[in-house]
Amino acid sequence: MKQSQKHSRAFSYVIAVLVFLLGALLFAYPFVNRRQTALNAEQTLESFRFVRSVYNDAADAPIINDDGVVELTPYQKSGRSLTFAERNNYDKTKFNELKAAMEDYNQKIYGDHQAGLKDAWSYEEAEFDLTRYGLYENVIAELRVPAMDCDLPLYLGATWDNMAWGAVQLGKTSMPIGGANTNCVIAGHRGCTNGPYFLYIQNLTIGDKVYIDNLWETLTYKVTDIRIISPDDIPSILIQEGKDMVTLITCHPYPYNYQRYAVFCERCENDPPVEYDENGIAVTAIKSGSDGSQQDGSDVQQVIQTSAAAVDGADESKKFIQAETILTYAIPAFLVLLAVVLFALTSKRRLIKRRRKKETE
Repeated sequence: MKQSQKHSRAFSYVIAVLVFLLGALLFAYPFVNRRQTALNAEQTLESFRFVRSVYNDAADAPIINDDGVVELTPYQKSGRSLTFAERNNYDKTKFNELKAAMEDYNQKIYGDHQAGLKDAWSYEEAEFDLTRYGLYENVIAELRVPAMDCDLPLYLGATWDNMAWGAVQLGKTSMPIGGANTNCVIAGHRGCTNGPYFLYIQNLTIGDKVYIDNLWETLTYKVTDIRIISPDDIPSILIQEGKDMVTLITCHPYPYNYQRYAVFCERCENDPPVEYDENGIAVTAIKSGSDGSQQDGSDVQQVIQTSAAAVDGADESKKFIQAETILTYAIPAFLVLLAVVLFALTSKRRLIKRRRKKETE
């Protein structure tokens, strides 16, 4: 009998420990996984920024961090000279050839009306082999969307691997180099095990800024329209005559994904240049965010004209995301609490039995 009771108590302790570990694991997993993904993305972006700064001879060009402080360029931070292989890979001639080829491609798809363009996920193959130009990570730009707290590498081709690590430029749409008669359609997962990515796309509103830092320059776009479209609504994402556009697109509604949430952006002037004081601190500090300016009358009118379905759909997705976030914390917390209760009850039962034993002696 005593042996059986000991086994029962030991079993209860084991169950409590296992439940506690399960709760702790469930709690830690998303944070650890997303942290690792963020580190991988940052390493990829640092590599791209290094190439970009080398190409642009940016040894003396300042970088402004989020506090408005001048930082060294990636090239300066490296503190080293380029190797022969790197000089060969980062040859300006190659990058100029790449830009010319992309410009030709943009003109071609505009001329043939983007023939064959299907659903956003239909074209996985990249239109260019970037390794031929010394870019071995298939990253063509850095995508920054401050309103979404989004800073991602932009890959060519909507492969599953590319989408697992950042945003992707969709095949049969314009390359992210700007210019009249272009519309670069950029897709991203609306949350996945690797990270949020475009999860908070509903935070974007008319007038918010979207930045694309390609090898040659920074392109600035402003949100002009937000719509919910069907997956086969190809006309909505086609090039618009005379316009220089970027369209952000992701699955909708979260998490059912039978529609597409599309944010349409048009090219606007870049942020004004930064002025510095004698200490090298930015006076007109420009952060990687919205310019904070007031919307003009046309923007307000565009807000009014924004699809009501898009607003309602965004609200529904927001509610689900909030519920999912709560459950992400609540379930592990419940398991940990359950483990503590089991441990406490088992310990209490053991103490009661000890007291009874002493009383009978």
